[in-house]
Amino acid sequence: MSKYPGNIEAVLALSISVVSAGLLLLPAAGLESNWITIAGLLSGIVILGISFVQKRYLLVHLCLFFLLLFGWKNSPLWPSDLPTGLVAPFLSYLLIVLLIPPLRKTLSWFRWGGCSRKAMIAGLLILAFSLPALLMWAMHSENVIEYYVYLFHPEILYIELVIFALLFAVINAVTQEVIFRGVFQDALEAAFGKGAYAILVQALIFGLIHLQGIPSGLAGVLMAFSYGCALGILRKVAGGCCYP
Repeated sequence: MSKYPGNIEAVLALSISVVSAGLLLLPAAGLESNWITIAGLLSGIVILGISFVQKRYLLVHLCLFFLLLFGWKNSPLWPSDLPTGLVAPFLSYLLIVLLIPPLRKTLSWFRWGGCSRKAMIAGLLILAFSLPALLMWAMHSENVIEYYVYLFHPEILYIELVIFALLFAVINAVTQEVIFRGVFQDALEAAFGKGAYAILVQALIFGLIHLQGIPSGLAGVLMAFSYGCALGILRKVAGGCCYP
């Protein structure tokens, strides 16, 4: 084990990726059950414990977040009919991280990317392709966005709809960027190097999150996966998770 220390990190990273993908895919396949969820959470706890003992703190960040994500999703406090996104799991993850010194010192995702010419061109290209794709999806989504907003308030005004959509988009986008292009991608790069694997896996999990998100369904998974790959590449080009 000491001769090949990278193997430990790779196995742990692959394990938590498989567990996360399974807990996202099985409900969509109609195989959701409390026992599967409990088994997944227990597996995550074991991986978290091993990662902490081995001082693989980037993996600890990853395991901790996904345990909180699936813990929240299966909690009676989780408003399943509302698009709360990743906000509650992220805030609870951040609170725990700030209270534990080894994790607080390894917040590797909290760094600004450089505003290089390549990063600006890449960002503009992503906008040029993603905005029309989202618009086309919204036009054929049978007013799913308005449906979610209606759940908050049945008599919401149009201006309130616009304000809510903008606030939700900003908060959710920042949270997703930190988690997937930050926590997840950093942990996978530490385990497997800075190749394409980290970008593809974080994008895959990001896509699977959208099975029941916005955009949703298979189209949502494919759109989110493509978008996640593009943002993963942008992060590598910019050199940081936060883009100026």
